[in-house]
Amino acid sequence: MRRVMPVAVVLASLWGFSAHAQYANKSLGVGFGVMSINAENEPVKWGLPITLEGGLYIENGFEAFVRIPIMILNQSPLSPPLIVGTGGQIGARYLFLEEDIRPWAGAELSFLYIFRGDLQSAFFGLGPAAGVDYFVTDTVSIGAKGFFDLYLTLNAPVRVSFGAGLNVHTYF
Repeated sequence: MRRVMPVAVVLASLWGFSAHAQYANKSLGVGFGVMSINAENEPVKWGLPITLEGGLYIENGFEAFVRIPIMILNQSPLSPPLIVGTGGQIGARYLFLEEDIRPWAGAELSFLYIFRGDLQSAFFGLGPAAGVDYFVTDTVSIGAKGFFDLYLTLNAPVRVSFGAGLNVHTYF
């Protein structure tokens, strides 16, 4: 009995420790934002993207990400004034801190596709992005981001897009 008592005390004390979640390398989330498109002779002036987002932590503070937006775009004074767009961004970001508050900066390759009735438009570009994520639990973060994209096309003026958004991610 005297030999069993110390083992039982050690096991009971280990049982009482709270478990801590291991850092998760993958994330999925949703985002909402606003963006502006500026170009000569471009009827689309602003949009409201809703994004599905995913990320994969690589190593040493680097993370790869992908965003797929569905956008409501305003092309006033043309008719119809609201049209739909989609596209995507793929890129990498660097996390300056890996604690509860995570400021980051990154670069992205972008694709924008606008449905305009008989005329569809596709644009490719690149640009910087920056933001901050705050972990409200071990596996859920809320964040804010800003971005700037430069869209280049052949035989068309350069288009500049910039905007900001909010997002929620879950890590697993």
